[in-house]
Amino acid sequence: TMVRWEIAHPPSPVPADVDDAMWYARMPPFSSPPLRVCETVPAAAGTDFVQLKGIQRKLSSSALTLSLGTCSKLDGTLFGALPLRRFDASALMPSVLEIGDSAISDCAFLESVCLSGLSHVKTIGHVVLCNNPCLRTISMPTMAALTRVGHHFANRCEQLACVEFPAQAPELVDVGRDFLAATPALRTVSVKGFTALATVPVGWFFHTGVDTCPIPSGALVLTGSFCCGCDHVREPDLGGLENTVAIGDHFFESCASLQAIDLSPLRSLDAIGPHALQECAALARVSGFDRLHRVMRIDEHFLHGAVALQEVSLTGMDALRSIGPSCFFGCRALRYVRVSNL
Repeated sequence: TMVRWEIAHPPSPVPADVDDAMWYARMPPFSSPPLRVCETVPAAAGTDFVQLKGIQRKLSSSALTLSLGTCSKLDGTLFGALPLRRFDASALMPSVLEIGDSAISDCAFLESVCLSGLSHVKTIGHVVLCNNPCLRTISMPTMAALTRVGHHFANRCEQLACVEFPAQAPELVDVGRDFLAATPALRTVSVKGFTALATVPVGWFFHTGVDTCPIPSGALVLTGSFCCGCDHVREPDLGGLENTVAIGDHFFESCASLQAIDLSPLRSLDAIGPHALQECAALARVSGFDRLHRVMRIDEHFLHGAVALQEVSLTGMDALRSIGPSCFFGCRALRYVRVSNL
């Protein structure tokens, strides 16, 4: 079983008086095409970055193939200094069941990652594929056995444009906070296969470039900052949230291009959380309130700063009993709010 990656430039000898990590971090990018596989090195289970640094120091070319044998966990693999361009784990690796914390993170030159050979992996740890500024693609379409993805998955990857998830991940029940957050180049991604994910974590696609709203089909609770700061979202389709009973704070807050939103799919909702739709300066139309028959309260700062909004009709919200403070603060163009049953 092989994992292959390519190094952005030939490694230089590390002076005895210089820390390895500092040396690798400051090496300049290499302009010539990377060489291909040069040698195979056996690795024990749980290969860590220290071992990998030792391997890299011995290489004379710019690519490495690593044999994982019966390794069951990639724990912290390739964290930090290795100047990789491509990580290819497309060969089938049935023994690997877990990707540990901080794996394949902080790789300054990494451009693409293929994990299609890790079809038996059940758990992805925290801070995996995080802070890779040149990363453009992540391919993991065969990882249907996933049950948990940790915090900060693929967070702060500024050039990430394509992520391919499994069409079905029926056992994925837990995803950590800031999932794919701070990825401004990401436009479209499908998470419809996350059918068992009932609780959408805090920071779901926070400050990403998506122009459609990625919604797991089994979502019951949106815990907070759902698609907050997504500046390319204009008219999100909330279909798929028909069974959602709660949305946390900062729902679509600070989405600069948001022009219209239909809330009618949220018919099972009990309350609208604080700061929902706040500071959406282009928002001119909010509809669907007449389908929100179960909503009992609208919390503070709802629609705060929606300067383009001219009218709001809350009629038909039969269960509505309270509207929080500053809900329409700063709505300079607002002419009227229609309310009934208060």
